[in-house]
Amino acid sequence: MTLQTIVSPLIPQPADSAAQLACFMGIVQGVGFRPFVYRLAIGYGLTGWVQNRVGAVYVHVEGDRACLNTFFQEIVVNAPGHASPLLHTLQDVPVRHYDNFAVLRSASESHGPITVPQDTYLCTACISEFNTPENPRYQYPFINCSHCGPRYSIITGMPYDRSNTSMTAFSLCTRCEAEYSDPTNRRFHAEPIACPTCGPKLTVKDHTGHDLGVESTSVVSFIAEQLTAGAIVAMKSVGGYHLLCDATNDTVVRQLRLKKNRLHKPFAVMYPEPQGNAVSTMLASDVSFTDDEWRTLCSDSRPVVLLPKRASSLLADDVAPALACHGVMLPCSALHRSVLDMVNRPLIATSANLSGEPVVINEQAAHKKLRGIADYYVHHDRPIVRPLDDSVIKTSAGALRPIRIGRGIAPLELTLPVAIDRPTLAVGAHQKNTVSLAWNDRLVVSPHIGDLTSVASQQLFDETITDLQRLYGVCAEVVVCDKHSGYASTRWAECSGLDVMRVQHHEAHASAWAFEYGVTEASVVFVWDGVGLGNDGHLWGGEVFYGTPGHWRRMVSFKPFTLQGAEQAGRAPWRSAAALCWQEGVLWPGLEHCDPDGWVHHAWQQSINCHSSSSAGRLFDAAAAFGLAVYTTTYEAQGPMMFESLVTDKPATISLPIVPVNDSFWQIDWAPLLPLLLDTQCSAKHKAEIFHASMAGVVSEVIGLLGPHFPFECVGLTGGVFQNQTLVSWIQDTTEDQVFKITLPQELPVNDGAISIGQIVEHIATSTCMCNALTTEMTE
Repeated sequence: MTLQTIVSPLIPQPADSAAQLACFMGIVQGVGFRPFVYRLAIGYGLTGWVQNRVGAVYVHVEGDRACLNTFFQEIVVNAPGHASPLLHTLQDVPVRHYDNFAVLRSASESHGPITVPQDTYLCTACISEFNTPENPRYQYPFINCSHCGPRYSIITGMPYDRSNTSMTAFSLCTRCEAEYSDPTNRRFHAEPIACPTCGPKLTVKDHTGHDLGVESTSVVSFIAEQLTAGAIVAMKSVGGYHLLCDATNDTVVRQLRLKKNRLHKPFAVMYPEPQGNAVSTMLASDVSFTDDEWRTLCSDSRPVVLLPKRASSLLADDVAPALACHGVMLPCSALHRSVLDMVNRPLIATSANLSGEPVVINEQAAHKKLRGIADYYVHHDRPIVRPLDDSVIKTSAGALRPIRIGRGIAPLELTLPVAIDRPTLAVGAHQKNTVSLAWNDRLVVSPHIGDLTSVASQQLFDETITDLQRLYGVCAEVVVCDKHSGYASTRWAECSGLDVMRVQHHEAHASAWAFEYGVTEASVVFVWDGVGLGNDGHLWGGEVFYGTPGHWRRMVSFKPFTLQGAEQAGRAPWRSAAALCWQEGVLWPGLEHCDPDGWVHHAWQQSINCHSSSSAGRLFDAAAAFGLAVYTTTYEAQGPMMFESLVTDKPATISLPIVPVNDSFWQIDWAPLLPLLLDTQCSAKHKAEIFHASMAGVVSEVIGLLGPHFPFECVGLTGGVFQNQTLVSWIQDTTEDQVFKITLPQELPVNDGAISIGQIVEHIATSTCMCNALTTEMTE
């Protein structure tokens, strides 16, 4: 399609007209900003033009000066919903005596920082059209406008024009062309514009890949029938395929688990869209939620939200076995909305992938990877440019917090407190990987990539690094990575040919927290997670730091214990439990099941493949092994999540001694917990409650220990262990009378998804310190 310049009718101007040229940055592309400016200018009787340039929108206007001032104020104040314009420059320019106002063709040269729009759910106007039988786009699965629909998942380059999206292959019909070219229309310059005549179509294939010949308009009803009958369907979504099945059917949910080899990890559940503004009664019968959680479910990003189960739930037991919460969501696209409306029941909606691999995004991969899993495949011919998982949100300590940044949130664009000298890439951790790209004062975080164990995940990691730099027009000169040489991300950095800086894992966690809250004064930060290589070469994970980014001092840690086969411990909690018992010289009957021949114990005694660990995450694993006999697991933190699910009441605590190692370092002794955890007369529920209360209590005790000696006003909690809602809530209870403020990440993930951000912050802080030291040395 040829993009034409759009001009208004002739607009007479006074003889004493003024002219101004404005440059708007921020979120101004892919959000209906140019049509908004056009209509506003016409309303004010102004002439000139608006133009997309790479990273910016330029506006030249002529007219009465008072009108110009009001015009620019209104642009900033009343910009369309997803737009966030920043008036970067505004200057007087010579009057050109334009006769009208025009939307000029986009310019391809770079004029400012690029901002990439995110994918969003349908706006209210599109929903109304979608539900109106007389509308040409009635029930059309790919309905969108300049205010909603796919963006990041279809963009191939900037500026944001149809020719730079995967919609470029679809030529517009006469009606869509007219809407696209009409400045008064909601679809004026809506780049993904489509309708049943000229847009993407649906097809259905069976498990052998045979096209069933179902007309595009009949696909939804056909698939709804199959889902109701108990089929498993792979359906192409916005950022990848979903596997769908009836979430109330115990048999089909178990079949999906077996076919996907996902034996216990919880499935997300999608519910039909409620009518109007009503709260979903179907959802309310299965889970409980607050007004804020409901608004988040209905938000444009359509995330998965973790919500407490109700006893009245009709969902199959195998949806989220032995857990207290369900991950639920509302339809994330018009296609999902149609299917859910027709089946009128909750559906499993889990990412379509093999275990440990990224979600599949094209037809060929779907049939190859999902063979033997899906009974039917729903494809469409709009290419997905890059995979996007569902975002995941959870309430903790009274606020909604991201667990995973994906569709609707990523790419996450942030502003650095200081400009960075050289474009820098941070490649994150090995688990829950994200990558971050920083240049000038900008920081962009990729969507969730996942664990970098599989070849497919490592390939996506590599592609994401290339894609981010290409999309934003930035070439990294420095790469920041973790100190663990076994991480795939670290190996990539070492082979990249870029200047490499290594950052300790837990210091990156602490710095990500400090960055989010803008903390510049010395603070205390608890970093509790599963594992990270420490500065001393041992495995850390239960650390307390004092300081600021670039200046973290490790003040307190859990007493280390020796793990045999540490790399296996994350999926074998019994190894952590055994390590505690062997170290303290106590017997544990569970070893008769886990190490019947004593080979692991022998290796532990001989220090074969053994590692010293101070991990809080491994302590939670051990507690679950003791309390629930969860000896092996099939997904990360399965045991601790099951253990937390038992908790209902807060009991008395067991005091954990904090023992000085030297004048500036202490260790928390976990040994007093062992008698409780090994007590066969004590219920698993009571063990879980006392364990959680004791771990929460020791946080308060550590703060009390450090307070008299080290000045601080802020205390941070970060690391994957603090996804535990009970732990965080009880920490707040035990410290509510203190003068300091305890915070957790709220905009960034508390888990390893924020490591790449912390790596950038640590790099900036360290580089600034080095530059300052060098400057001081040169002037002395």
